[in-house]
Amino acid sequence: MSKSLLACAIGTTQSTIARINISENGAIALSSCSTIQGGVHEITEGRNHRAAKKLLALTKEWKNDPIALTLSQTEYRTLPAYFPSHAGDEVARELCAIEAEHFLLQPERYRCEHLTYGENGIDCSAEKKLLLFYPAEPIRIASAYFSKYRPVMFSGSPLLPLVHLSRYQQDPLIILELEKNFVLLCIAHKGRMNYFSYRRVENQSEKEYFSLQTIKEASLFHHTVVQVTGTGADMATTALIEKETGCRLNPLALPEALSGTLVGVDSTKEMPSSAIQAISTALMALALRQTGATCVSP
Repeated sequence: MSKSLLACAIGTTQSTIARINISENGAIALSSCSTIQGGVHEITEGRNHRAAKKLLALTKEWKNDPIALTLSQTEYRTLPAYFPSHAGDEVARELCAIEAEHFLLQPERYRCEHLTYGENGIDCSAEKKLLLFYPAEPIRIASAYFSKYRPVMFSGSPLLPLVHLSRYQQDPLIILELEKNFVLLCIAHKGRMNYFSYRRVENQSEKEYFSLQTIKEASLFHHTVVQVTGTGADMATTALIEKETGCRLNPLALPEALSGTLVGVDSTKEMPSSAIQAISTALMALALRQTGATCVSP
């Protein structure tokens, strides 16, 4: 008997519901992937909740499937920290809460995620983490829509699933996200965040400047493949970045090894960023379930 789960990725302007099946022999298949117009603002702030109702309608066929949820963020606050090696979920949550009390003026208004960060150190008693704080209310609202009808295995930012996606390729996964109000660059390798940069911007000039500066600071060389996403990744901006840095900017996509083995994926067609995020979220939730880890919100 096969097992299945759903994932929802709410992006800036688009949102996707994806469903994956796992057969008895371990084969993974994408059985459904549907994208609607409507993102964070329409789903968490819209008066008539039309976009949220559309997403819920896409899940009604699979009433018994749990769901994992990610929601694109407009603000991140980051803090490096050290946790005891192999700290459990409860200990990690307690440590995040302690750090939030010292770091934020209103910690109750933020959610926290923690990612293993940087290269492995010599000291095995502690592990370096990157704490990501972001506003709690939007993801709480989005989770509430789905929790009425099915268990929510995970809810959070898209960064954890995208870092998990780096497990499916040999080279580091480099993602540049360009939005109207921020520039974000993350480099992940084998499920570990190696580099992270987040810059607030006020206009197009700042977006271009900090895009170039961030790539320079990350020491990305000519011909390095950078996957780009976000509503600010227009043709003029990406062409300028390619010209000034020598990097190759490609749309966010699934790793080749994964797109060739995940049944139901047409590798010849470009997928929306929200679809990539939804599939990544489903795969991360599946991995957590298979290892027996706690599949709950951070």
